[in-house]
Amino acid sequence: MHPNIPVIYEDSQILVVDKPTGIISEDLPAGRQVFLAHRLDKDTSGVIVIAKTEEVLANLQEQFRGRGVKKEYIALVHGKISEFGLIDAPIARNPKIYNRFVIDKAGKLAATKYEIVKQFDGYTLLNCFPLTGRTHQIRVHLKYINHPIVSDSQYVGRKIYKLDVVWCPRQFLHAAKIGFNHPETGKWVEFESPLPEDLKKVLWTMFSYNLQ
Repeated sequence: MHPNIPVIYEDSQILVVDKPTGIISEDLPAGRQVFLAHRLDKDTSGVIVIAKTEEVLANLQEQFRGRGVKKEYIALVHGKISEFGLIDAPIARNPKIYNRFVIDKAGKLAATKYEIVKQFDGYTLLNCFPLTGRTHQIRVHLKYINHPIVSDSQYVGRKIYKLDVVWCPRQFLHAAKIGFNHPETGKWVEFESPLPEDLKKVLWTMFSYNLQ
C-alpha cells in the first residue's frame, strides 16, 4: 500500500481509501495483491474503492457497467451557472493529443448531472454526478459547456491556467462520495471523503466561503 494514504473503510472484501492529489491511482495498491475497482486522475483527490479478490472486482465492475454505482464530485468551474443540468455528450480520445479527450458523436456514451452548491463572482461551485465512467469525463463535459474546471491544465486553456494556478495550485476536482451494493452482503453502502484542506483554503482565501 502506498504510504500515508488514509483508509476510510476496510473489511475482508473491500478497501476504501482517500487518495491525495498528485498520486497515480495505480500506485495505491502497490505491494499488495488487490485490484482497483475504478480510477481517479492524478490531480483529482478523493474516495477510491479497491477490491481484495478478483471475484469482488468482477462484482464491482458489473455494478459500474450497470450504472448501479453512485458517485459525487465537487468542482469549482469558471463562469456563472444558474441552474442544474445534464450533459449528455459522447466522449472519444483526442486524435491529435493522446492523453486528452474530446466530445465526438462517434465516441462512447457519456452523461453527467450537475447541481449548484454556490455561485461566486465569475465562478460556480458544483456537485457533479457522473452517470457513466469515461476517462476525464467531468473535465471534458464541463469544458464542453464552456465552464472548465479551475486549474485544469489540460482543458482550461494555457493562458487561463497560468492565471488559475496563482490562487488555486491544482485542479479543483474532488471525488467526495461513492455508493454501491456491498459485494458480500448486497446491502447499500456509502463512503465519503471531505474536501481537502488545500481546496478549502482556496474557497476561503478567494471567496471567504467555508464549505460545510
